[in-house]
Amino acid sequence: MISEDLGIEVTSNEKVTLNMCTKLICDDMAAHPSVIALGSNPSWGSIPVALKKEMCARHANIMKDSGIDFTRCLGNWASTARVAHLWRDRHKRLQSYFFML
Repeated sequence: MISEDLGIEVTSNEKVTLNMCTKLICDDMAAHPSVIALGSNPSWGSIPVALKKEMCARHANIMKDSGIDFTRCLGNWASTARVAHLWRDRHKRLQSYFFML
């Protein structure tokens, strides 16, 4: 799926790194005040465009620092559905944590 989304061949090691980087960015996005302010079940489209662009650039930089240069994918850093799913999952876990306190 990742190879199809990015339009390039990705090795298994690169997939692991890509997934880890994506999870880190999704965690950061879920913890961002403007995302938290959207409530418990926001849509991907409700996230401010500037924040999505910032996270996209950070994602590309983290991958590049990890030895993967996907600069040409900037703006299409993975399947939007996959990223949105990871983000929603992290956001829900974060919300559950706050309600437990």
